[in-house]
Amino acid sequence: MTMRKMIRIRPFLIFALLCLLAAALPASQAADPQAKPDASATPSGDKDVCLQCHGPFDNLAAGPKKFTAESGDKINPHQYVPHNRKTEKGIPVCTKCHKPHPLPLTSKKDVPEPSIEWCYTCHHTEEFKACVSCHK
Repeated sequence: MTMRKMIRIRPFLIFALLCLLAAALPASQAADPQAKPDASATPSGDKDVCLQCHGPFDNLAAGPKKFTAESGDKINPHQYVPHNRKTEKGIPVCTKCHKPHPLPLTSKKDVPEPSIEWCYTCHHTEEFKACVSCHK
């Protein structure tokens, strides 16, 4: 194949490649890059999937303390772990406390109650105090 022929067919090849890539995208993403996850999908509990609708995590962490722990403490369990690591790696996996809910969500009754049992792996006294209050 000569260089001239290759130059003439290059636009066609680029167009064909773009068509193949567009066909590979789910219809919802092709139409709207800000679209919510596919409603027919089963949620995985992956924090990136959860945060598409429930995020960003900084908003969750800055939210009010409206969860009542067994100790009676009012807390916001959406915290970076360890609490001083405010990085992507510090965002806990959602399924440590939450069970994924069905999509589409038709009723709040479909949302399982969260658990803070995972918090007790560090807060072993079941009180939400700083580590130094027990460990000097």
